[in-house]
Amino acid sequence: MRPLKTTRSLPSLSAVVLVFFFLASILSIFPRAGYCADTGNYISKHLAVYGDSPLIRRYANRIAREYRILITEWWKYKEVWELKALNPRITVLFYRDLIGIRTDYDDWAEVRRHDDWFVRDTRTGKRVRHNSFGWYLMDLTNKGYRNHLLEYIQGKFTRFGEFDGVFLDDVPEKVSPRKFFIEGEGPGNRPRFNAHFQDRYYSCVSVFLKKLKDRLGAKLLFINSDERGEFLDSIDGIMFEGFVHGSWQDQGYRPTLSEWREEVADLRGLTKTGKTILVHCGSRGNRVEVRGPFIFSLASYLLYADEKTLYSFDVPSMDGELPFFEEYEMETGQPAGPPTITGRSQAPLDPGHIMLDPGRGIVIRRDFEKASVFVNPTRFHCRVPVKAIPNHQGDLHSLKISIPPKSAVIISR
Repeated sequence: MRPLKTTRSLPSLSAVVLVFFFLASILSIFPRAGYCADTGNYISKHLAVYGDSPLIRRYANRIAREYRILITEWWKYKEVWELKALNPRITVLFYRDLIGIRTDYDDWAEVRRHDDWFVRDTRTGKRVRHNSFGWYLMDLTNKGYRNHLLEYIQGKFTRFGEFDGVFLDDVPEKVSPRKFFIEGEGPGNRPRFNAHFQDRYYSCVSVFLKKLKDRLGAKLLFINSDERGEFLDSIDGIMFEGFVHGSWQDQGYRPTLSEWREEVADLRGLTKTGKTILVHCGSRGNRVEVRGPFIFSLASYLLYADEKTLYSFDVPSMDGELPFFEEYEMETGQPAGPPTITGRSQAPLDPGHIMLDPGRGIVIRRDFEKASVFVNPTRFHCRVPVKAIPNHQGDLHSLKISIPPKSAVIISR
């Protein structure tokens, strides 16, 4: 579920664009190469296609060739057949919201018959709906609704076995009333939840996920969640939505150093769980405007990316178009080691040890066999060495580049 939008101001990104064009001309950045999504030599990607978007029909060959995981609705099963014919190894998950239901869901007629399945405001007794998307909040502490979901999901696999698993959206650790309004009262009328729902929600969801995974067997269970505890024990993968830059945020937004550090540390922690991690980034703005957020989020992701992480960048203004950036075709090779702070010890970097406000710039670097990434998450301009080049006498001199505040550079060798 996408959080409510927040914005922050940022100096012009024109300097970032100039840096990339300069590097492209002298360092052969982003060479085109044949792509194979199943190797660790390229950036692994995932894709979510919802609603009536024509993406799968329009770009079936590219999706089958370039993406490892696709998330879409069950009713697109015919398009999934076509993708599987093109690439049997692509993993396809069908989408379902966990705590919410929309009136266009195929089980709405059944669900609406059960008043006790809905969360209700304790003062008015009215149902509760999401501020941004309008769906109804369902009571996961109700055994009847949990059993309905179990049967519903299992039934979809019985009918549409071509799907490899299910992706459950909106699986928060705790349900916050501030994201909802009372039906008929209009946005701004925040509901009150009863104590039973608040106290038992977490444990009931934990039990539900365990039961669902037991029923699914070899089928995969992925969730979109901010929870990092018991939920992880029962799933195969998790989405980290809004990493560094979310699709609901303006192109000028950048996280503070503290926020950036926390998110990178969170990603590093998730990579140690052994689960598949779907890192989902994005930005508002047009193709040119989003380039800065794209590079910053991609480079931040690559600091701790491994064979079980996948990246995605969503641009709402490009609805109906498959986002394409040259860096998606960049051949990285295998990691040459862990990330380090430029100019310091080559010991593995713990993002939790980065000072909140060091009073000067810090650049985090990670080298791959065929690429290097440099991330400057601070508010200072930084100048860092990139590579040694010989002069006319054969002596080596270090080529340095300037990295503006809260930006990044990716170099392919």
